[in-house]
Amino acid sequence: MDNIDPPAPQWRESQPSGDYHGEAPSRINAFRSSIVPITQKQSWKRRSLFLVVIVVLLIAIVLGAHWLFSSSKHAPIYNASGQTASNTPPSTNSKAPSSSQTKPYTATDFNLSFNYPESWTVFNNGSGPMTVTSPSTQLTNAAGQTVTGLITMTIQQQGQLPASFSAGVALAVLDSQKISYTHPTTAQLSQAYLTFVQYSATTTKGGLDGVYLTGNYGYQKDQTIPSGDVAKISPLVTVTFTKCGNTACTSNLTPLTIASASWSNSGFQAPIKNMLASFAFQ
Repeated sequence: MDNIDPPAPQWRESQPSGDYHGEAPSRINAFRSSIVPITQKQSWKRRSLFLVVIVVLLIAIVLGAHWLFSSSKHAPIYNASGQTASNTPPSTNSKAPSSSQTKPYTATDFNLSFNYPESWTVFNNGSGPMTVTSPSTQLTNAAGQTVTGLITMTIQQQGQLPASFSAGVALAVLDSQKISYTHPTTAQLSQAYLTFVQYSATTTKGGLDGVYLTGNYGYQKDQTIPSGDVAKISPLVTVTFTKCGNTACTSNLTPLTIASASWSNSGFQAPIKNMLASFAFQ
């Protein structure tokens, strides 16, 4: 009996569920020892990769912010008209009125409202013509000389023709141009003609005596402008020019004929054209 060998141990087969309850302890330990180091190594790699990505993103953000800051310091600044604007504040000595700095005005006696450059002066006593006058500025006369003068918009009732116009035949010194009203009412058309008038007393070729708002009436260069056409316009709106005897424009004010080429200067025409285009008739 003592020499009989004990029966060999019987290991249970692994269960279909996939657990290892039937495996020998040594085999389980060996399997675990082969898995644990690989899992730890992969986890460390993932953490390292994540840290690298974070560092790269931080560097990109810092470099991007630096580039944007540098670009904003040196890039040109553009104003609403698309022209390069200076970072230097505008000079307070400039006499050219800005077309963007305006004030509203309502003329109940003429049933209209408009915007005018804030540096200009309105005079309206409720009877007779009203005027809106620029500060003293530099104008080019018909002979091509620079003089100190004023620009004046005059609004008159229908039929009140300027004396210089009614004294003889007036001519169009340039082709009439259309303007579009910025905020037209139902009482007015959306567009109107600007007509460039030379009075009969002006002998200098290319001299411009006034800019008239002529509604539906347009004229070609050198065409006669009948006084009957102008007399029908209500109200009559004209822009004329004055020569000053001193820089402050306080003495010796005389009518001035300017060079018609002045109208091609955008800085000259902008405040006039914008003011006329802002008219809203009631």
